[in-house]
Amino acid sequence: MGAPKGFLVVPIGFRADGTLRTLELTDNDELKIALATATAGLVAPHGWYLDDWYKQPLQIGISECYAEQVGEVCTNIVTHKIDTAIVAPGKLHVYTIVGLQDYHNACTLATFYVKRGATNIDIAYYAPTVAQRPDIWSGQIVLKEGDYIQANFKGATINDDLYVRILGYQMDLET
Repeated sequence: MGAPKGFLVVPIGFRADGTLRTLELTDNDELKIALATATAGLVAPHGWYLDDWYKQPLQIGISECYAEQVGEVCTNIVTHKIDTAIVAPGKLHVYTIVGLQDYHNACTLATFYVKRGATNIDIAYYAPTVAQRPDIWSGQIVLKEGDYIQANFKGATINDDLYVRILGYQMDLET
């Protein structure tokens, strides 16, 4: 591909034959699709920054689907906390669905947040909940090594079955 001819060179995709298509903005402000071969050292996403060519420093890929269910019996009607598994070293977790459920009765408030060290990152609040119906959050939460989800159930009945259910995927970090 050589030195950039204009202001912008963006890789847009590899083809089966090992060539890389790039989108370039020329000096004349025209968009041009260019072709480069993998033999020129293009074996992963790269990009131009100022006058230098850089390889993306962190490569990630989905390694598997992730599902977790944590259930506990309520022992504290003020606030019963449930922690999910901690994200292991070398992994990222991306949660797309989180469900909170009091299986027997309604509670006055159900919340969950990401625990990142001493910081709580609030995600969702449900008040009041409906007995036996899960409150389901959908979106995307990215957790890094050491992070986990903590759910709080306030005003639940002693001996109620409380659940946190998570669906998403896990990514391996490669350095």
